Amino acid sequence: MFGPVGYELLKSHLVRMIQAKSKVDFDEIYDTGKNLLENQLKVNGQLLSIFEEFSCTRNYYAESRIVEIPGNRGRKGSPISESNHSSVLSDLNDGIKGTNRYQEHPILLVQDLLTRQKTHVLIANQRFHNSVQHMKLERAKSQLQSVTYGMNDLKFAASKLNHETCLRYKLRQPRSPEPEYFIQKTVDTTTNEVIMCVQSQIHPDAPTQKFTIDVNSRCNCKDRIAEQDMCVHEIVAKAGFIPQLFEERHFQRKCVSGYLNGWISPPKQKVNKIIG
Repeated sequence: MFGPVGYELLKSHLVRMIQAKSKVDFDEIYDTGKNLLENQLKVNGQLLSIFEEFSCTRNYYAESRIVEIPGNRGRKGSPISESNHSSVLSDLNDGIKGTNRYQEHPILLVQDLLTRQKTHVLIANQRFHNSVQHMKLERAKSQLQSVTYGMNDLKFAASKLNHETCLRYKLRQPRSPEPEYFIQKTVDTTTNEVIMCVQSQIHPDAPTQKFTIDVNSRCNCKDRIAEQDMCVHEIVAKAGFIPQLFEERHFQRKCVSGYLNGWISPPKQKVNKIIG
C-alpha cells in the first residue's frame, strides 16, 4: 500500500496506529505521522493521500475498534478465515500448500468442496463428542463437592454449556469467601432505571462496569463482547448463570446440523454426464 520507501518512513506510526488503545491515541499518532510527511524536503502528495486513506479505514485493523466487535473472541485479525482458505487450497491441490493448480470444471469444484466439507463435519462431530464426555466428567466431579450456592450455580451451568464455555464460566465465577467485587445500585434520574455498578476490589483502578438491572441489559467489558457469554461482572451482578445470556454456540451439542445432512457424492459417470 505504501511502497518500500513510504513503509520504511511510516512503519513505526503504522504499527502504533494498529495497536492504539483508543481513538485519542490513534488520532495523536496519525497527526505526528502526517506532520512527518509534510516536513519532508520533498513532500509526497500521493503518500499523504494514502496515509489519510489508511487512517479512514481504522475499523478494519485498529485493535481498539476490533475489541468492540461482538464475538471477536479476542482475535486481532481473521486467523479462522485465513486458515480455512489455506485448508481449501491445500485440499484441492492434493496437500500442496502455497499454490493453486486446480483447473477442474466448476461442477467438479463444487463436488470436491462438498466432499471436503463432509470430512470437516466428521471431525467437528468428534470434537463435540469429546466435549460431551468432558462435561460428563465435570458433572461427576461436581457431585463430590460440598453443597453451596456457588457450586449449585456451577452445576446448573455445567448441565447446559459445552466444555470450553463451561471452563471459562468456572474461571470467571467468584469463589473467594471475601467479596472480590463491590456492587452498588443507583437510580438514573432521567429514566428511573436501576443501574448496577460493579467495581473490582482487587483492582480498584479497573473501570467500573455499569448496566441496568434488567436481565437483557449487558455489560460492555471486553471479555463479555469478545465471547458473547457472561463476564464476571454479569455473574456477580445477576447472581449467577442465566442461559439466555449465552449464544447458541456455547451450549452442548452432539453433532453438526446443516445442509450436508443426507448428501451423497454423485458417481463419476453422472458428473461426466452433467459437464458433457
